[in-house]
Amino acid sequence: MTFKPGFILNNRYRIQRLLAKGGFGAVYQAEDLHLNMPCAVKVNLETSPESQRQFECEAGILAKMNHPNLPKVTDRFFITGQGQCLVMDYIEGQDLQALLENSQGPLPEKQVLDWIVQVSEALIYMHSQIPPVIHRDIKPANIKITPIGRAVLVDFGITKVYDPKKKTTAGARGVTPGYSPVEQYGKGSTDARSDIYALAATLYTLLTGIEPPESIDRVTGTELIPPRQINSSISPLTEKAMLQALEVLAKDRIQSAAEFKAALLANTAQPATPSSPPPPAARKPAQAPVPQVTGNIEWVTIASGSFLHGPQTTLRQINLPEFRIARFPVTNLQYKLFLDANPRYPEPQNWNHRAFPTGQECYPVTGVNWEDAQAFCQWYGCRLPTELEWEKAARGNDGRTFPWGNTWAAGKYCNSKEANLGRPTPVDRYPLGVSPFGVWDLCGNTWEWTAEKVLRGGSWNWSADYIRIVHRNWLLSNMDNMLGGVNFNHPTLQTAWSVVRRAQFQLVDVGFRCAS
Repeated sequence: MTFKPGFILNNRYRIQRLLAKGGFGAVYQAEDLHLNMPCAVKVNLETSPESQRQFECEAGILAKMNHPNLPKVTDRFFITGQGQCLVMDYIEGQDLQALLENSQGPLPEKQVLDWIVQVSEALIYMHSQIPPVIHRDIKPANIKITPIGRAVLVDFGITKVYDPKKKTTAGARGVTPGYSPVEQYGKGSTDARSDIYALAATLYTLLTGIEPPESIDRVTGTELIPPRQINSSISPLTEKAMLQALEVLAKDRIQSAAEFKAALLANTAQPATPSSPPPPAARKPAQAPVPQVTGNIEWVTIASGSFLHGPQTTLRQINLPEFRIARFPVTNLQYKLFLDANPRYPEPQNWNHRAFPTGQECYPVTGVNWEDAQAFCQWYGCRLPTELEWEKAARGNDGRTFPWGNTWAAGKYCNSKEANLGRPTPVDRYPLGVSPFGVWDLCGNTWEWTAEKVLRGGSWNWSADYIRIVHRNWLLSNMDNMLGGVNFNHPTLQTAWSVVRRAQFQLVDVGFRCAS
């Protein structure tokens, strides 16, 4: 059965168009009427009890996954007599198969490696789940590149949960000639190494313009042409990594996605050229390069471990697992890409006709409430940081007062009221205010939403007392109900009066950054 445009599934998802259809199901672009955002609905037409059991198992695991290079599964439901539905993020952009066909030749190695490394990170995440999740259908058509250059691994149609005790995967089989490894045929045992083969085959195709021979044919004697014989511009290290990952037998391949990623990244490392050191008089003080602010989110990984949390008088050790946080707050440029992808989503209150002020692409987006920040994160495939994550990223491990240390100098480290600017500034304006982990603009410039709906960091409109890392500004994202929702008896609520003040200022100095 095919659903026509306008049909509403589960009283929530309005079908817009058919994206793809096969023998066992279809994928539709739809509109989520509750969130007023686009989504993708995958319909599995198998209605047998075993199919339903497998669908429920896999959907439950996929729904728990959250990674920037994977679409987020947001809902699942059954349609009586018609099959099962899986709802996930709709990913804007072109798939790599279309990009390759449009290029009429191999794609540039540097760009391709960036995309493949991103997908490798998604596989590292999937394969580290308990139990591991195996995609089993990686190919150029199943990797989409968003308008901001993010590679997203899509189409979970035959994703399987790996059972190490049974040495197999639970669920139906599926192969794609040229990309599926030999163990995926018949009753072979598939595992994480099967995804590595398919990703390497994808890399081979993108860099040569030719699909590798079917793996089952390679068993009977068909040779794999070394990629540099087809495209001599491919680097030797990239070719070596590809051929190792494309070994016919799983035991002979690169064994993990992390190992494959490391092999590809080794190609980007430039060895130092030996030379005589310059005379002392010619030397200049080394300066850390300023990171470039672009449409992509640049991540900083914060290692697992403890840090000193709380006011200076009552510091205590808190242990956190590893997480990633954005180096900069979300900028106007990044938020504009989100609005372009979601044309019905309302613009920030200080924008005009869905455009930010001229020349302010690197300024932090402001005028956003908590729901706006959540919607952006859902679209990008990440989340808001927790309060503890934000605090650790800001103060490092030594319990400092500000991200840069314990001293204060008006206008030197951040944009606060004392700087007398009266407006926000670019997110890379204050290199001296960077935190010990290399995270910028955490204090001053704009308040930042956290997952708990608590604002942290102060802003250009607030003085030094409110810029301190430990200061917490309680403000609910639903402005109509915030006075009824604030717990004025909370022991850490330091500025109850600021709630009313925030409403008057209409969030003009409130933004956010992302975490994952």
